[in-house]
Amino acid sequence: MESDPIGLSGFGKSQINNSKSTTSLRLEMYGSLFDSADDAIYILDKEGKFIMVNKGAEKMYGYSLEEFIGKTPADVSAEGKNDLEYVSQRLEDAINGIPQQIDFWGVRKNGEIFPKIVKLYPGVFKGEKVVTAFAIDITDRKRAEQEIEKRLVYERIISKINQLAINPGEMNLFINQCLNILGIGLQVSRVYVFKKDYEHNTISNTHEWVKGGILSQIETLQNLDCEIYRDWMDELQENRVINYSNISSVTNATVRELLSQQQIKSILVVPMFVAERFDGFLGFDECDDHRNWEDTDVTLLKTVAQIIANSIDHYISVQRLVESQRNYKTLYNLLRSISDNLTDMLWAKDLNKEYIFSNKAICDNLLNAASTDEPLGKNDMFFAERERQKHPENNQWHTFGEVCQDSDQVIIDSKKPGQFDEYGNVKGAFLFLDVHKAPLLNENGEMIGIVGSARDVTRIKAIQQKLQESEDKFRNIFQSVSDGVVYVDRNGKILNINQALLDITKLKKEKIVGRNAILLVKELISFSQIPSILKKVRLALKGHSIEPFEIKYDSSYLEISTSYDTQSKNITGIIRDITKRKKEEEELSMYREKLEELVKARTSELEAKNKELERFNELFVGREFRIKELKDQIRELKKQID
Repeated sequence: MESDPIGLSGFGKSQINNSKSTTSLRLEMYGSLFDSADDAIYILDKEGKFIMVNKGAEKMYGYSLEEFIGKTPADVSAEGKNDLEYVSQRLEDAINGIPQQIDFWGVRKNGEIFPKIVKLYPGVFKGEKVVTAFAIDITDRKRAEQEIEKRLVYERIISKINQLAINPGEMNLFINQCLNILGIGLQVSRVYVFKKDYEHNTISNTHEWVKGGILSQIETLQNLDCEIYRDWMDELQENRVINYSNISSVTNATVRELLSQQQIKSILVVPMFVAERFDGFLGFDECDDHRNWEDTDVTLLKTVAQIIANSIDHYISVQRLVESQRNYKTLYNLLRSISDNLTDMLWAKDLNKEYIFSNKAICDNLLNAASTDEPLGKNDMFFAERERQKHPENNQWHTFGEVCQDSDQVIIDSKKPGQFDEYGNVKGAFLFLDVHKAPLLNENGEMIGIVGSARDVTRIKAIQQKLQESEDKFRNIFQSVSDGVVYVDRNGKILNINQALLDITKLKKEKIVGRNAILLVKELISFSQIPSILKKVRLALKGHSIEPFEIKYDSSYLEISTSYDTQSKNITGIIRDITKRKKEEEELSMYREKLEELVKARTSELEAKNKELERFNELFVGREFRIKELKDQIRELKKQID
């Protein structure tokens, strides 16, 4: 190894001319480089003492050249941070010609500890073996490495907690696992969760992890009055962080005393919001030393708080969903039970007109389905074709809906409810349905299908047809009967009047129907008759039974009688023209009077003759009685003689 006059072999070696001028220039150049280098350069003798340092070394440690000379690496070593025996061995190896590199923790004159990398090269200084050391302060790099390592630790923590959050299971267990990961990963004294009770305005410690040797506080921190800690609660509810490296800085004396009782020296707390509502907080306690909480600590705690809050929110949502599903099942079973016990048909279809719900009535009475589940995903045509295929010999077996409009499409197009008459043969028998359909909407008001109900009105339709026939027959009778007929409702309003009454009264139907019956009475009778007739009409309108009565209308005589319908409360009035009968009655009365006069005359004549007859009768009857008495006396005398 070539001799280096000033021990700077680390700068590179080259042949140095023996000329004095060249050597001098080079020495001057080396000296300039030695002092101008930013890195620290030391020259140590074989005993490990500093015999020369550059300006960089003075700046690194804060010692002057004079203070450096004579010191050893042990004198500038951070206590407990280096293996000095190992350092000494590496110096010896370098003296012996083997370059070395070591990590070394130095301590500056002001007491600050810092890391550096030292490269050791063998050299010669003034004819003696020396070590030339190049040192680089790696404080920033170490800090960056520590930050990276810390970030890796935090990422592992987040990763583990995220893995747990994928399927958290029982929520209390999940939260406790999260606190355990945080506590161990960050090496804090306590990790905890507090939850707010809005009903009682209190806050309680619900979950806690503590390091070994640290007292648990969960039992005592229950139902704390939020008003006492209002300033902290306000801060947290505003989504602010509580960060104290020294609790002596806490201004609220009550809070400070509470923290002191728990041996807390430093505290970090972040809020938790569940479904955008303040739910409580997640926090760290440091009880051993004061701890400056870095931004990464705050970020980590916020992140975990958000994960836990999201998991709680998800858990609540799942529980609500489970409860909703339970309620849905209960309601569905209730709907199923109700719908299957209805005689009316109920169903729902999607926009493809395929069934998504059907009750027992439609399955049994229209579709002929095996169960209420069979129609799901099928349309009406499926069941119609199946029924027709079962009875190919009878083309009237299933004709239902063949001549009816596509009412499903009507509802889809109009998006409005509708009523439809649908009919045809089902199982060979005629079926008439009164059908009601309406759009099926989702929660956004979008149409997703059709709901429908149908009532079997076959019998009602048959009755209605018979009733119509009866009404037609009655109407014919009503119009053809010779007596006048009028229908009046409970309020006295004329509902209908037949042609016979129009002929009798010579009135127009359009001027009568809809008017009050009292006005009709006034049209028919003279002024003098009005009070007594109106009284009868009013009694009839109230449902009282009244005897038929007569009125004189022009040259005609009319007889009026009424009947009261107790169900409809309507009155039927019969107006009969009795003019002919009246004339016949008058003629009969005249004949009766003449007969009575004739009878009276004949009676007087008969009475006279009868008296004369009675006189002769008395005469002859008296004589007969006398003869009988004489005969009786003769018979008695004869008996005496004998």
